[in-house]
Amino acid sequence: FVRKRLIPDDYDNYCLSSFKRTGRLIPLQENMRKIIIRNLREYEAYLQLNHYCDHDTLNHHGLKLIADLPKLKYRSILIDEVQDLTHNALRLIGAVKDENDNVISSMVDGLFLVGDSAQSIYKNGFSLKKMGININNRSFAFKKNYRNTKQIIEAAYSLIKNFEFSSMDDDSLSKPIEPESITRFGNLPKLIKSYSLDIECLYIAETIKKMQMKNISLGNICIIGMSKSLRDKMTRILDKENIKWEETKTCSDHGNEKVKISTVE
Repeated sequence: FVRKRLIPDDYDNYCLSSFKRTGRLIPLQENMRKIIIRNLREYEAYLQLNHYCDHDTLNHHGLKLIADLPKLKYRSILIDEVQDLTHNALRLIGAVKDENDNVISSMVDGLFLVGDSAQSIYKNGFSLKKMGININNRSFAFKKNYRNTKQIIEAAYSLIKNFEFSSMDDDSLSKPIEPESITRFGNLPKLIKSYSLDIECLYIAETIKKMQMKNISLGNICIIGMSKSLRDKMTRILDKENIKWEETKTCSDHGNEKVKISTVE
């Protein structure tokens, strides 16, 4: 969180009691935060010593260099899935200048941000307010869902409707807006309760074989696993049942006769 939100010169700000973060019910005390910062600096010294660079280091360097980089010819920047960006990554993008030396984030229609905090995977979080980006009376909620059937939308919304999310900013939390579905209808999603992981995996394999008998292409079936150990267990059972499979990160042919195995991301 610290490396995604601050640059190294500002790390000590994290130790101040005035530094707030969303998501921690009981804040870490100052002495604990100092231990974290000390470890972070040791980790970054290790990176530098070995000439390594991770994503956060790349953003830190970018923020130092951005003011001196050549001007770009672009008038605006559109970012999709913005909920998965880090604070520093968004700061870096917003600091880009156009050919007239205008900072993109300060221009009218300079940034177009599209995202859904309820779909956030990485929990990075950012604060537009702290970046000087004001979205009051400049943001819109797209309520109509064209992608899913009415049954899927209602099932999905029932899982998240009582939780609060940041609409587009860590500084404000609210419950998700109920989506409007277009007139597409389909089967109700099934929620199956199993008494063990082995039984669950066997159920999935048996269901796939039944779908095969109905001439449903294996290439249209995807199994999503929360962890590598779970996905490995599932693939061992698929092998035992002679069901062909491949991981989505390595597959190139989505129309083939292989079940897709995927991470949540």
